[in-house]
Amino acid sequence: MSRVHACEQSEVLEAARAMLQEVGYDSFNMRALADHCGLAVGTLYNYFPSKYKMVYEIMLNDWNALISDVDGIAARREDPLPLLGEMYRRLHVMFQSANQLWSKGHSSVFMETSIGGAHYQQESARAELAQRVIRICSAACPACVNEENAARTAALADGMVRLMVSFCSDASGGDDAIYELLATLYQSISGGK
Repeated sequence: MSRVHACEQSEVLEAARAMLQEVGYDSFNMRALADHCGLAVGTLYNYFPSKYKMVYEIMLNDWNALISDVDGIAARREDPLPLLGEMYRRLHVMFQSANQLWSKGHSSVFMETSIGGAHYQQESARAELAQRVIRICSAACPACVNEENAARTAALADGMVRLMVSFCSDASGGDDAIYELLATLYQSISGGK
């Protein structure tokens, strides 16, 4: 007979996050997590068939929270450059969180790995963020983001997202450099407006 579920699935994920941050992915143990949560090991595996899938769920939750945050940023309809900078900072925080979940040398998120299986997921994640970049830019310059230049705007927005991801992966360039590059790309979208 299995033990009563002492933890809900969301509580299991939070406990897993804490353990992963403490011991790293390679040393993480599903049995220790089950004991911590008061679950039978089999029950834990019913929730998550592997520790990889568990980390994937944690990162997916982080991704959904990021998208929600960025939607809130885009809805503010303020000067795009500080909003783009804020979007970058939120993305950077998500990358740092992902780095804590994996052992050194294994850190990644959707855009930088095949986690979850496919190149499609990487492209889909970038496209989601690029749409938010377009919404941020169009708030300040609606005429700049129209059908006439939609393909150009989409390409520039994708470039901004790729730049943000690159800086999050390897922050050696520093924040000043990313902000200057984002400003340059925004000027390209807005036509200098």
